[in-house]
Amino acid sequence: RRGVAATIVKFDGGGQTVITHDNPRGTVLASFDYDGVGTAHFKSGAPRVVVSKKGWMQSGEDGALVDAGEWPRATKAPLQFQLNKCFSFHFTNRQSITITYTADGEVLELAVGENKKRADAENYMHTAVGLEGGKALLNVEARRLEGA
Repeated sequence: RRGVAATIVKFDGGGQTVITHDNPRGTVLASFDYDGVGTAHFKSGAPRVVVSKKGWMQSGEDGALVDAGEWPRATKAPLQFQLNKCFSFHFTNRQSITITYTADGEVLELAVGENKKRADAENYMHTAVGLEGGKALLNVEARRLEGA
């Protein structure tokens, strides 16, 4: 019998993803919000990686500090490990955090890093000059000139 839980809750302005272990206590293995802020834990429940808006840290199961830093992260090398038999964790920076579920031939990737709307700078929304009734008012002439 294999029982795992991935709970994804969305609400206005964000959401939360929580992964729990298959044990009677339902130990939290990882929990991240839409800002990419959260924790990944050892199976024991001890924190392994903690990510905040200011930086990150990695601990050993005994609580000893292994590594830490502020943004941007000095290394581009990902930090990867198994959360349990079914879930693995992959962390590069706040925008690139993935939890992968693998079992019975199925693979599902959950992107739990910072989730910005329209993160690309090259879109028409940068020509907005204001809001009216929930709609963006665009500077159409500026947009035409960009295309020329």
